[in-house]
Amino acid sequence: MIMVDIQNIGKKYRIGQERKKYHTLRESIVSSFKRKSKEDDYWALRNVNLQIKEGEAVGIIGKNGAGKSTLLKILSRITHPSEGKIILNGRIASLLEVGTGFHQELTGRENIFLNGSILGLRSGEIKARFDDIVEFSGVQKFIDTPIKFYSSGMQLRLAFAVASYLDPEILVIDEVLAVGDSEFQKKCIGRMNEVSKSGRTLLFVSHDMNSVLSLCSSAVLLDKGSVVMKGSANDVVQKYSASVSDATEYSATPDLNGKPKIVSVKIESCDDESLRLNIGISSGTKIKASVDFHFRDQMNRMIGFGSLGALTYSDLVDLNNGITELTLDIDISSLASGDYNLAVDLTQPNVEWFDRVFDCLSFKVDKKVKENESRVLQQSWGYGSVNFQVNLKSIR
Repeated sequence: MIMVDIQNIGKKYRIGQERKKYHTLRESIVSSFKRKSKEDDYWALRNVNLQIKEGEAVGIIGKNGAGKSTLLKILSRITHPSEGKIILNGRIASLLEVGTGFHQELTGRENIFLNGSILGLRSGEIKARFDDIVEFSGVQKFIDTPIKFYSSGMQLRLAFAVASYLDPEILVIDEVLAVGDSEFQKKCIGRMNEVSKSGRTLLFVSHDMNSVLSLCSSAVLLDKGSVVMKGSANDVVQKYSASVSDATEYSATPDLNGKPKIVSVKIESCDDESLRLNIGISSGTKIKASVDFHFRDQMNRMIGFGSLGALTYSDLVDLNNGITELTLDIDISSLASGDYNLAVDLTQPNVEWFDRVFDCLSFKVDKKVKENESRVLQQSWGYGSVNFQVNLKSIR
């Protein structure tokens, strides 16, 4: 049985247009005769056609801006497509952003029943699942406290528990799980495995290829709003990994009205000892933030972490109202020869997660050493054991 039938879906946004609440008669007349540029139309998705069967676990992967989250928002009825249609055969529960589907003034208990009612469950059915939801989320002490007093981590745990335990036929999970700690991520992966094995349909967006391979039997690769490939998870992941291996620069549209956002990452120089990066961050206000780095090797294993702020709060970066550019030096002398991908996080430690850019850059380390020395160096850092020294070189 086909549970999700996506037929020629497209989503168009208007960009570069100044929004005005009120217009004069003269402005309205001039506007009606003004030639509209095609460059003002941005298609986040175009001509997307997919069929997902009952019980299928599908990973949706691609670079930042490929259209993954837009597709899930359309599936979850958060936004409407500009063209095409989607046919869903069953109840759908989604977890796209921290706090999605929660009423901030209601308690955790009230939000569980609210979400269950939206999914069409009766009060007795929700009560039967209530204890499992609360136990999984770990918020027992605060279940009768309004959600607005929960930390982002608490909201995330409760939201995932609600989405996965209210027995939807279709479960949609975005990369939001990446903001949780490693123990919580393992717990969620285990729960999603249970959901998948129970015969329900799972759509999972992630940049963690190991999670996609362990959870999903098939995958879809999106690029620039279009489907590039659909097939076995292993084949699609291999194609995606090859596509990010030559990325040397990342850029995104600034957001000067919302929360801080990573708008550019560029390698200025790289040798066997040091990696110099230039990072641009947009912000609608002055705020302190932590800039964190994750390195993955060619097997997509996370092999190290570096931070400005997360480990020592005195190192937090002062962001300006507008665009802040940082120049950073990262000590990569512990890395063995090979190809590496870089991810950048922007957070307010223990308070809020602002932005994350996955696999935004790649670089190569080519140490001129003998084979046996290279092997020793490779063993010296091992898997996930390196903390990289990050130094702020300049800020402007």
